[in-house]
Amino acid sequence: MIRQFLDHWSGKKILFIELGVGRMTPMFIQEPFWQLTYQLPFAYYISINPKDALLPEALEDKGRAIHEGIAEVFRDAVKLKEEENQSKD
Repeated sequence: MIRQFLDHWSGKKILFIELGVGRMTPMFIQEPFWQLTYQLPFAYYISINPKDALLPEALEDKGRAIHEGIAEVFRDAVKLKEEENQSKD
């Protein structure tokens, strides 16, 4: 299933986003996301976690680690989008 997804979308923009993933089992989520982000030309990676957001040096130009809570990040994103929409009116 994941192979079909990647075959279909590999040449397109893909965002890998981690929400609150910790360091207990990095081999199941973080490391595969990092590898795919590194390999796919239009992939971008975001990790959101107040304590454990990590960004490998190899992905400096293809990702971001956000050290805030998920609710705060989404609240800020909604606020920015609302401000953007108001400025267009």
